[in-house]
Amino acid sequence: AEIVFNAKASRPSVCNAAETLLVHRDIAAKALPTIQAKLDEKHVRLRGCERTRAILGASVEPATETDWETEYLDYILAVKVVDSLDEALAHIARYSSGHSEAIVTNSYESARRFTEEVDSAAVYVNASTRFTDGGEFGGDRHLNPEAACARADGRARADHRQIRRDRKRAGTLKGRCRA
Repeated sequence: AEIVFNAKASRPSVCNAAETLLVHRDIAAKALPTIQAKLDEKHVRLRGCERTRAILGASVEPATETDWETEYLDYILAVKVVDSLDEALAHIARYSSGHSEAIVTNSYESARRFTEEVDSAAVYVNASTRFTDGGEFGGDRHLNPEAACARADGRARADHRQIRRDRKRAGTLKGRCRA
């Protein structure tokens, strides 16, 4: 819940704030109420799929197709329960802005697949997307989705300079994660 809270509520009007949360069905019933309670501290409005609404109730607005591709830049978060990592990756491939994506997992294999298959300028494991700003990249560099174009080879083209896609990992993934 803390990672989601930071990614959405620390500064919702910036380009690296979370706009959509995908939650695996196996943890949705336990994780979603905890996440909602934390987001309620900042009055974040949720727009969810039918399964999300079945878990969290009528306080969650129904999500529409437009919600999955919207950059709200506000205290609004679209939430979808997914059946698999494959479904999550397909959703991201279709709707992502290409700026920054994150996965929260204890599975080294899921983390590896996510970092290799998601085509965004910054891809995180067990860290907030808010990490994609300012000094975290050294100096005053940051990623700007209007100036950076993610490429399949992992590099981003920004103002005619090539920068390597940064992969940031937090935590140890049960001791198997290597930085």
